[in-house]
Amino acid sequence: MSDLVRALLVLVPLFLLFIGLNIKIIKQDHQAVVERIGGFYKVIGPGVYATIPFIERIAFTSSMIPQNRVVMIEVTADAQPVRITLTWQVMVTDIRQFYYEAEGSMAELESSMVKMVHDRLHDARPVPLDNTLQVLAEKMLASMSERFQEDGLTCMSITLEKSIIQK
Repeated sequence: MSDLVRALLVLVPLFLLFIGLNIKIIKQDHQAVVERIGGFYKVIGPGVYATIPFIERIAFTSSMIPQNRVVMIEVTADAQPVRITLTWQVMVTDIRQFYYEAEGSMAELESSMVKMVHDRLHDARPVPLDNTLQVLAEKMLASMSERFQEDGLTCMSITLEKSIIQK
């Protein structure tokens, strides 16, 4: 076997491995942030992409489909233990802004909304709890919309439902 054939038997698999490791597939309904030399380069949509080895990387990938997030909150209302289910539907609308400026913001948004529920339920409530929850959900959506936009998100809906905890 000649030296050229031996060299090709070694180099071709290494070349294919090297190239294969730098081919990236972005799924349908997803977007990705590409960084070049550690800084933002561009946002890419679904498809097959080749990154430049050691220069570019896919820093973050996110679904562009609305996601439902659910939080259970247990409180005492009208002298009864009650479970409030906070459901919010959120979608990443600006993946660059979300990745670079909103790190950890989902948890912060969630805790802000839980705090709003706790604060409202500990206020004097002359109206029934169901009406309070409906009004609170509408107020939360209106008051939090700017915060969501600052983080590259859109909140489609917030719902609050109560259920009595059986002892």
